[in-house]
Amino acid sequence: MVQVLTPASVSTGLALLSGYLITRAAVALVAGNQVLTVAHQVVINVGAAATWTLPAAASCAGHVLHLVNHGTGTITLSPGVRTANGGALQTNLSAAAATNTLTIVSDGVLWRRIAR
Repeated sequence: MVQVLTPASVSTGLALLSGYLITRAAVALVAGNQVLTVAHQVVINVGAAATWTLPAAASCAGHVLHLVNHGTGTITLSPGVRTANGGALQTNLSAAAATNTLTIVSDGVLWRRIAR
């Protein structure tokens, strides 16, 4: 859900700090296979290797997911995430520190990586 910051909205949990809009996000600590929904915003693996099934991109255009792997094994993403225009789909989220985060957005057709 996107909210526009207005003076009245500051008391609802939104704040503007140095040009950044800070909001509260739903954080889910999970272990094992997961079927993600549009209710998920930040998903953090705290278990072993697993498969995370993303919602159908067509059902949630504009939805952003922040995925983090703090577990001990690789997370398999299904379906895969487009990482570059015409590039291969990313289907894994490593537990290695340099590659264990992924921010994606649905464009209504595919999930696309917008940040690592």
